[in-house]
Amino acid sequence: MQGIPGSGKSTAAKMLYPPAKIFSTDEFWGEDYDYDPARAGFAHRWNQERVRWAMLQGYRTIVVDNTNLTRDAMRPYEKLATLFGYRLSVYRIDTPLEVCLERNRQRPPHRMIPEEVIREMHAKLEAFNESV
Repeated sequence: MQGIPGSGKSTAAKMLYPPAKIFSTDEFWGEDYDYDPARAGFAHRWNQERVRWAMLQGYRTIVVDNTNLTRDAMRPYEKLATLFGYRLSVYRIDTPLEVCLERNRQRPPHRMIPEEVIREMHAKLEAFNESV
């Protein structure tokens, strides 16, 4: 999946792939979403290892429910897909920025992302072919 926070990636992942194994780096932060920017790199590596485990287990369809704003952010998953013989497809959720910001405002306070961060993420969002 690719899209900024509030775009609907998680909802789309559940709708598109009912039998899939879905992995999100957000799960690292737990129910209380105790986000710590200093540990973000570790959280992403943690999620990559979970995806690697799922591939080793032979799950047919695996969804990475992260923002995946850039090709560089997606590269570790691309390498895993190549290594284990999976086809990688990118599904970009293009929800208007203002809709994403409004959805963010509806989140519980501990899950809200500062508006300027979402705007920066939107500006960084790279477009690339659906299948990489």
